[in-house]
Amino acid sequence: PDAIKSVQSQLVKPMQITIVDDGSTDDTEKVSRRADCVQYIRHAIWGLAKARNAGLQASEGVYIVFLNADDKLLPGSLQSQIEFLEKRPECAFVYGHVRLIGNDGSVLSTPKQTCVEKNHYLTLLSTNFIWTPGACMYRRQIVLALGGFNERFPAAADLDINIQISRKHPIGCVDREVLEY
Repeated sequence: PDAIKSVQSQLVKPMQITIVDDGSTDDTEKVSRRADCVQYIRHAIWGLAKARNAGLQASEGVYIVFLNADDKLLPGSLQSQIEFLEKRPECAFVYGHVRLIGNDGSVLSTPKQTCVEKNHYLTLLSTNFIWTPGACMYRRQIVLALGGFNERFPAAADLDINIQISRKHPIGCVDREVLEY
């Protein structure tokens, strides 16, 4: 519910919220059904990449953000990322910084993050400076053109897609925290 609320409380209202339930055993469906304007998709346990691809296929927006159930967007996140992408149409996606939180929502000590200004592709090959896909806003058509997330990777499919994108396209950074992770 906190992830959904964090999206719905943004200054820029999302066109669509799609929840892909990857075989959870909690009350995800009930929580999803209680929320306004939420599309709910349930599948057997597929794994992160396939679940994200299902959400990608079901989405219709120009931009897309992939949140996990325990992620929360910080106020103004969507607006700052949309404004960045509108001003920089050459960028395939924009990422921001992450604030680490505990299970109870308390803020944890978070290492300092800085924007990588150049050589994104080469830097991503050696260091994953983008901590989670929830910190990114992607141009949906570019992710679709690459075939989405590689489902052969049980983990790190987000790093793979970021490497693929940054190899062919510029990316950018909003120098602010956009997500609680």
